[in-house]
Amino acid sequence: MKKLLFISALVALCLTGCDQGLPQEELDVFLQEAGFLHEKAPAMEVTSLDFSPDDKTFTLATRMVNDVGPYNLADSNAVRIVVKETVNSIQQHRFLPQLTAVRNTEAQKLAASGISVLALVDLTLPPTAIDLQHTAVTEMLTSFRPENLYVSFFYGDSISAPLQATNYVMRNYFQRKETDHKFLYRAILQQKQTMESGLAPWDQAAGRILVVFSDEQVYLDDDAPMDSEHFDLQQQLLLPDAGAVEAFYVSMNQDAESQDDNAASILQLFCQNHQGLFLHGFNWVTIKNAFFGRHGLDVCTYEFDFVNPDYKVYRGNRHHLTLDFFSTAADSLVSSVTAQIRKGTIYDPVIVHGRPIGLVIVQGCVLAFLILALVWLILQFLVPFIRYRLFLRHHVVTYRGPLMSTQNHLLSQTCYLCKAPFQEGDRVVVKCRHSMHKHCWDENDYHCPEFGSQCPEGSHFYNHRNLLDVRNATFYLPWLLGAIGAALLAWIAFLLWAHFSSSALLEDILRWMNLITDADSQQYINEFAEHEKLLPAFGLFISFFLTLVFAALAMYSRNVRRKWLSILLRAILAGLCSMMLFVITAGVEAVFSFEAFFFLLEWIPWILTAFIIAYASTIHTRIHLKFRRLLLAAVIALLTMHAWSFFILDARIDFRVFLLISFLVFAVGLAICVAQPVSRSHRYFLRVEGPVKTMEIALYKWFAADPTSVVTIGKSVDCHLQLSWDIIGLVAPVHAEIRKKQDALYLIPLEPGVTAAGQSLPVGRCTWLYQDRSFTIGNTTFTYIEKDFRH
Repeated sequence: MKKLLFISALVALCLTGCDQGLPQEELDVFLQEAGFLHEKAPAMEVTSLDFSPDDKTFTLATRMVNDVGPYNLADSNAVRIVVKETVNSIQQHRFLPQLTAVRNTEAQKLAASGISVLALVDLTLPPTAIDLQHTAVTEMLTSFRPENLYVSFFYGDSISAPLQATNYVMRNYFQRKETDHKFLYRAILQQKQTMESGLAPWDQAAGRILVVFSDEQVYLDDDAPMDSEHFDLQQQLLLPDAGAVEAFYVSMNQDAESQDDNAASILQLFCQNHQGLFLHGFNWVTIKNAFFGRHGLDVCTYEFDFVNPDYKVYRGNRHHLTLDFFSTAADSLVSSVTAQIRKGTIYDPVIVHGRPIGLVIVQGCVLAFLILALVWLILQFLVPFIRYRLFLRHHVVTYRGPLMSTQNHLLSQTCYLCKAPFQEGDRVVVKCRHSMHKHCWDENDYHCPEFGSQCPEGSHFYNHRNLLDVRNATFYLPWLLGAIGAALLAWIAFLLWAHFSSSALLEDILRWMNLITDADSQQYINEFAEHEKLLPAFGLFISFFLTLVFAALAMYSRNVRRKWLSILLRAILAGLCSMMLFVITAGVEAVFSFEAFFFLLEWIPWILTAFIIAYASTIHTRIHLKFRRLLLAAVIALLTMHAWSFFILDARIDFRVFLLISFLVFAVGLAICVAQPVSRSHRYFLRVEGPVKTMEIALYKWFAADPTSVVTIGKSVDCHLQLSWDIIGLVAPVHAEIRKKQDALYLIPLEPGVTAAGQSLPVGRCTWLYQDRSFTIGNTTFTYIEKDFRH
C-alpha cells in the first residue's frame, strides 16, 4: 500500500508542470510527511574522486543506483545542494570545500552518443497513471535533450506521430482520452517500424530505444480482442528481431487482478527479443543501466567540482564529504551522497596551497626562539628569584638579642665566618647550624665555610648583584636550551629531507632486509606502511641531534678532541638504531598487514627511541639514569606519539609548525629525564677501601682553595693522601696524582702499578675520573664519587 501511495504521489513531480497533477509544493510536502523522499535519499554512490596535482580542486563523480524522480540535480532552480564535511565526527566549517559546478555528464554523453528515445504514451489510462507517465518522461528529460527524446501518444485507433518532448508538448499533450478500446500491439509495431525505417528524425541516430507505457489491456470486457488484427500483430511481436531498436515496456497496471497475463508474457518476450526489459513500474535508473552497458557508456551520472580553501590539511583522517539535495519548492530531502576522503598521513600531511617550506621554517625558528627566550627568562630570573625569596623568608632572620632561638635550636651570638658578635638588627643566615652575617654569607660565595660532607645543607647560591650570573640559573637551563635547539635542528632536517627521501629509504631498507620484493614493494609502501614511511627519518634526526646535545652536556669535562669524537659517534649510532627501529616496525606492518592492529606495535619504537637517546647520552658519564627516570621518558615518548594528532585542523598556524611542537615536547621531556646537576668542586670525593676502614676523602677542599693544585697519592708524608696503612703493598713515595682540568678530575700515574678494570694504566697518561670509576694502588682501591648537595 505504501508503494502504491508513493507511485501515486509521483504524479506531480515534474519540472514543466501538469494541469492534472498536484502542484509541486503540495506534492513535496506530501512526500516529506509520508517519508518517501527520505527513503530515496541513499540513491547515489560515488564512482571516483580525483584531485588536481596541487590538491586545490577535486571532482566527485557519482552515479544513480535508485530512482529519485524527475529531478535534474544540476538544475539549481529545482534543487538546492548543501555541502557538509566532518572529520572524526567534528564538522568542518572554516575549511569546507566550495562547490563550484555541477555537471550532468550522463546527458552530455548521451547527447554525444547520438542515441534517440521514443516514449509511447497510453492516454486511455486513469489520470493518476497519465500523470505518472508525464513524470517518467520528465525524468527522461534529465538525461536526454528534447531533440533526442520523442513522445508518441495513442488512444482508440489513433496513434500520433513522434513529437519532440518540448515544454509545449509536455504541458498540453498529456490529456486523458475517453475511449473503450486501444490498439496497443499496433501502436508498438508501428512505432518500431517507424524507428527502423531510417527516416528523419531517426536517420542520424546511433542507437534507438523504444519505451512503451501501458497496462497490457488488449481485450474488451467480453474477452474479444480490441484490434481486429490482434493475433497477426501478436505473432509479429513474437518474431525474433535483430533490428537496431531496443524495446522496454513499463507496466502501468496497478491492479494485479485485472492484469492480462497472456499479454504480459507476449510483451516480455517482445522486450527480450529486442534486448530490452519488461518493468513493473517505471525505473529510469534500471533502463539507463541496461542500455548504457550495451552501448559501452560510462555509468557516471553527475560530476561535482569543488575548490579547497587554502591551508586545508589532510592528515590521513577520514573526511566524510556529504552532499544533501533538497527540493527548492518545499525544502524536502531528495537524495544524498557521502564520499570518504583520506589523503596524507599524520607525519606527512597534505596542505592545500601551503606556505613555502622556507617560510614555514622561518615561522618555526621564530616560535623556537620565543620558547628559548621564555625558558631562559624563567630559569635564569624567575625561578632563582622565587627560590631566593623563599630562602630569605625561611633562612634569614633579624637578630633580636641573646638567647634567640630559631629552627628549634639556640642561635649563636657570633658569626661563624668573621667571629664578630651579632648586633641587634643584623641580618643573620641560619641555613645550617653555622650562623653567619648575611653579608659574610654573600662574600663567602653564598655558602658556609663547612659546606660539603660536614655541612651538606649550608649553601644557597644567588648572585643578587649580577642577575645574569649563569650560576643563578637552575641546572636544567642548559639542558632545556640544548633540547630546544636540537629539536629545532631535527625538525628542519625532517622537513627538508624526509618528504623527499624517506619513502625511498624505507623501501630500499625493507628490500635489503628481504622483507619485501621488488614486485610488491610499492604496493606495500602505499597500502600498509603509508603512515609510517616518514618515521625512520624522525627517529634518525631526533636521536642524532638530541644525543649530540645531551652527550655534550654530560661529557663536558673530557678533552676536546676525544670528547667530540665520542659525542659524534654516540649520536650517529643512536640515530641509526632509532631509524632501524621504525624501519623494522614499518616492515612488520607491511609484511604481515597489521594495519588494523598496528597500535599494538607502534608504541615500541617510540619508547625504545627514548631509551636509546638517554642511554647513549649518559653511558660512562657522571650521569646515572635511574629506573623512574627511564619510565618517565617512556611515558613522554608515548604522549609524543599521539601529540601529532592533538591539534585541530582549524588551527590558524601551519600544521608543519605544529609538528615542531611535537619535536619540542619529545626533546624537552627527555631533557628533564636525563638532566642532573653539573659537577662542582665541592662534590669531589674518593672512597678508600683496603687495609684500612672504608672512608670517604673530600677532594673538593684542595681544589676549592686552589683549582690549579695537585692532589698527590703515595707513602711520602708530603702526599695529600698518605697510604701509611699499606705496609706490604708496592707503593712509591709519590705514586700518582690527581689534577683538575676544565672542571673535571684526571688521574695521572707517576709510577707503574696503578690499575683500573684489571689493566695497568700507562705512566704519565691522563685518565678521566667519572662517577664510580675505580683504580687501585698497592692494596688500596679508590673509587671516585660525586655528591650532589642540593640547595
